[in-house]
Amino acid sequence: MKPIRRRHLMLLALLPALLGAAGCGDSDEGATAASPGTPTDTVKVAYISPLPKPYGIEAWGAQRGLFAEPLARAGIGKVEFVRFTTGPDAGAAQASGAIDVAIVGDVAGVSTKVSGIDTKLVSVPGINLDAWLLTRADGPGTVQELAGKKVATVKGSYMDKYLTALLEKEHLTGKVKLVNLVPANAIAALVSKNIDAYAGPPFYPTEALDKAGLRIIDRALDHQGLGGITTTTVRSEFAEQHPGFAKAWNEAVVAARADALGNADAFYEAQADANEIGVDQATRIFDIAKTVPEDQLAAQNVEDIQATAQFLVDNGLQRQLADVSSWILDPRAHGTGAGS
Repeated sequence: MKPIRRRHLMLLALLPALLGAAGCGDSDEGATAASPGTPTDTVKVAYISPLPKPYGIEAWGAQRGLFAEPLARAGIGKVEFVRFTTGPDAGAAQASGAIDVAIVGDVAGVSTKVSGIDTKLVSVPGINLDAWLLTRADGPGTVQELAGKKVATVKGSYMDKYLTALLEKEHLTGKVKLVNLVPANAIAALVSKNIDAYAGPPFYPTEALDKAGLRIIDRALDHQGLGGITTTTVRSEFAEQHPGFAKAWNEAVVAARADALGNADAFYEAQADANEIGVDQATRIFDIAKTVPEDQLAAQNVEDIQATAQFLVDNGLQRQLADVSSWILDPRAHGTGAGS
């Protein structure tokens, strides 16, 4: 077996999903610097990754300068991306006020809300997010073969929701030993046989999986309703201090989507670079038309998040059912900008 390059042991966790408590690191990549004569308030935005460069439609828009004008109307002159390794960690940082906005998976976003942290849902910037179920080549080859095995994922993530639903569908609930593990440690844990399978995001370089003797035995998008969703949430206090923030933010994301569609090759190359994967893989993962909704608060997206909230309660993962419709800080009802 060829040695695995160290950087390939680093993996990205969506929606996607958290820094602070899990080893955070600031990044100036994608930040919009304040211009003379514009507001100088900074919005600190959490994104999920073990790697230092922000990615996704928001980072693209910030790098292209598309956030500056809309956010200036809400009194904001700079976007600062802050890296976390899991969604729950980002939620904790949001609770402490260390960050203002969190771009995380719907499970983490909903869980943060029902835990009592005062946030508002700004948008749904990502849909149809895949998750992979990884095993060794000499390990379980089917989901049914996971019975009696040790399976890991990130607790409280959209991958956790996928794995829980998959095991229930296959009548394996309670028949698998579940453990919590961040994506960056998954390949090493599989290779060393500390775990038998891992449910994680689709950001592992396929070359690294091949070298490690690993394979994908199931994918979230192979099952109706098990794909991940990304939520963008804001601290309610921050939103109150910056009237019109939600509308401005969504206007910028819509502009970033249009710009990415018009410069698709450059967009996919940027996502490949940030995630240290091939361009072909990045193109599949970040397919703009399929994963970035034009309407950030489309009724179907809101319904899907409500379904996630119900799933969490039904499976004993949360005691309180979130009311997603009342959680929304509707950009069409606040401030000025797109949609007015």
